[in-house]
Amino acid sequence: MIPFKEVKVLDRNTEALGIPTLRLMENAGTALAKEITEHQVKGRKILILCGTGNNGGDGLVAARHLSTYFRVRVMVMGKGMKSEIARINLDRLPESVGIHMISPEEENWNERIDLAIREVDLIVDSMLGVGITGKLRQPYRCIVEKVNASEKPIISVDMPTGLGGEIAVKPAITVTFHDIKPGMVERKTDMEGNVIEEGNCGRIVVADIGIPLEAEKFVGIGEFSYYPLPSRDAHKGNNGNVLIVGGGAFTGAPALAASAALRTGSDLIFMAVPYRVYPIIASMSRDFIVNPLASEKYLTTEDVPIILDMSQRAHAVLIGPGLGKHPETMEAVQELARRLERPMVVDADAIYALRNIRFDGDVVFTPHGTEFLRAFEGSTLEERYPPKKAFHQRISSHLTAKESNRVNMIINFARTHGVTVVQKGHHDLISDGIRVKFNRTGNPGMTVGGTGDVLAGIIASLFARGLEPFNAARLGAYINGRAGDLAFEDYWYSLTASDVVERIPRVFMEVFGEKK
Repeated sequence: MIPFKEVKVLDRNTEALGIPTLRLMENAGTALAKEITEHQVKGRKILILCGTGNNGGDGLVAARHLSTYFRVRVMVMGKGMKSEIARINLDRLPESVGIHMISPEEENWNERIDLAIREVDLIVDSMLGVGITGKLRQPYRCIVEKVNASEKPIISVDMPTGLGGEIAVKPAITVTFHDIKPGMVERKTDMEGNVIEEGNCGRIVVADIGIPLEAEKFVGIGEFSYYPLPSRDAHKGNNGNVLIVGGGAFTGAPALAASAALRTGSDLIFMAVPYRVYPIIASMSRDFIVNPLASEKYLTTEDVPIILDMSQRAHAVLIGPGLGKHPETMEAVQELARRLERPMVVDADAIYALRNIRFDGDVVFTPHGTEFLRAFEGSTLEERYPPKKAFHQRISSHLTAKESNRVNMIINFARTHGVTVVQKGHHDLISDGIRVKFNRTGNPGMTVGGTGDVLAGIIASLFARGLEPFNAARLGAYINGRAGDLAFEDYWYSLTASDVVERIPRVFMEVFGEKK
């Protein structure tokens, strides 16, 4: 099953791989026409009811192919196609296809629909597809009622119009693309053909439309579909505030994470650091709001109440950059993790401190290979919370043995700890214990110290913007790696973590354009 938003992600990732959405629409319409042709249509007349978006465009492609064998009539629910690629396919229809635009403002649109339905042998529902929410408006609602009452065979495209609402098309067949969508239930029958479960989609046919495996396996620009662009009337704090708990053993790490969070779009960065390093970190940037803790050299449990109070002003908390491994620090991190009521990103030595604590899913761990193995091997949680499900995703059967072993380790850790994991490596691996994505942006120059702190800051910023953990993690991995690639173009193996930070805005400009 593929969530609605992921359809857009895959479309954009596929286009970035050189396969235009127009071709996907062509493949979808062709698959639909093939299924209709193989379906035993009693008669030669087909009515295709099209919406004005891409779902309607799929129907237009099918109409073009079906016109060779059938008498096809197309009715568009509007004055024209809103989707550019759908408009292209409207223009490609041959003259033999009857085209009619339906608008609720017309006096006789009801009668035209009634007449069209009476005259045909098969109805194709290509009106509304994925991502449509709320009550059906006119003319859709009225047309759905008429179609259902027609007693004509119905084939829906991708998913029945209105599915999930109070009224929806009731098809005999649904031709869906790539994978089934949420809420779709197939009609089930026994060996004698008796209906066991009515379902809401009739018989479901899943058609391959040419989305490459790479678009699903690797993070790409499609993941920016989840990035919330700032509102024009936004004010300070609307774009997320981040609290960073770090410093002590190292001073540069929390500063790099803070800079990355700001460059990713956060409004305010609060920092909680030991008293001794407070003036050092505060002097690194005028953009940081740095607060000294009670402890002198390193984080201790006496700092926990201060940090909890500071967290009330933040939307996400990053724990770990530069903290060090002092036993009192490890104890303080554990107490913070138990008491914090904010989404957390856990990095560096804090990962090891929390290896035996189970979370509720609102946490992201960002270990590199050594940190992960140290945390995994030192954890006792797997004995108490063994993984319950086997990993099953389209990419699972296409992984190498090495990839599969790595995936299983990350998934097991994510499930038993109740977290999302970003394991940094040649190809970053991201999993929340259910879903898996690889990230291939980045380069060997990013072995330089500090790039992991940059990644943690980016993810914390996305977390603070309201992205769910898995989406913040996979998008953060892409942004960090792509910024690193841009830095590599300028500095080769001489790049620094600060160079990566400064190129984060260029990543957004590549995706959204200079003027955004």
